[in-house]
Amino acid sequence: MRQYLVQLALGDEWHRVFLGEKRVGLGIVVIFCYFIALIWMVCTTFTIQAGAAFLLIPSILAAMISAWMNVIVFWNRMGNKERRAAMNAMGWNDHDMARGRR
Repeated sequence: MRQYLVQLALGDEWHRVFLGEKRVGLGIVVIFCYFIALIWMVCTTFTIQAGAAFLLIPSILAAMISAWMNVIVFWNRMGNKERRAAMNAMGWNDHDMARGRR
C-alpha cells in the first residue's frame, strides 16, 4: 500500500508542477522519481500477484510518454546559448550537428 501511495503522490505532484505551475525543469526531476516509484510498485506487486503487475504496464508507458513530453518542452524553451552549452557538455558541436554526426 505504501508503494501505491508514493507513486500516487508523485503523479499528482508532477501534474501540479508541470501543468499547474509550468516549472518544466522541476517537472523532469519529479517525473523521474515518479517513474522509479512506478517500477518499484510493479516489482513489489509482481511478487504478490503477477496479473495485477501486468495491468500496471500502461501506467509505465504513460509515464515514459509524459517524461518525453516534459524533456521536449524543456529543450524547446532553452535559449540558443543554453542549448549550445548543453550540446557541448554532451560532446556534440555545431560542426558535427550540421553534418548529421555525433
